[in-house]
Amino acid sequence: MKADSLAKSHDDKISKTFCGNVAKVSSKKATAHVNRIGDCTGENEICDTWRDHFKTLYNSVPDYGNCAAFEHKFLTVQDDKPRYTVSVYDIMDVVSKQSKGKSAGLFMESFICACPELFVHLSLFFSSCVTHGFLPNKFSEAIITPLVKNKGDGLTDANNYRAIACQC
Repeated sequence: MKADSLAKSHDDKISKTFCGNVAKVSSKKATAHVNRIGDCTGENEICDTWRDHFKTLYNSVPDYGNCAAFEHKFLTVQDDKPRYTVSVYDIMDVVSKQSKGKSAGLFMESFICACPELFVHLSLFFSSCVTHGFLPNKFSEAIITPLVKNKGDGLTDANNYRAIACQC
């Protein structure tokens, strides 16, 4: 029930420190004596199980060749064709559509209340990422915390947990 309450507080924009609350709650009382998930025991084996479980879960959607099509289009861009850019107006438009109190890491309020110069820097950064086909590794990293869905069900069943991802 706390997991549902935490999810509701996130949806209702009640919690400004959602990621911190997830770390505090993270079903510690319910899982304090759980030393096995499925057939795995020990800290390292359980961590490997979570990694494999969530990797399978989050990579289960096929891309239907979209990745290959993007790479082909990106590699065939001629130098005489205009480069793709992310304008300051694109950044301002995206930021204006964001909700406050929904982010678990870097709070969206930091961008909503930012000075216009930040949007120029973000525009230059994302345009460079698109032009060069590069994104820093940290942009694809997150800390995944397993959170119990139903404390009345089996706490050793990996399917009884939901993943909460917090950007590093």
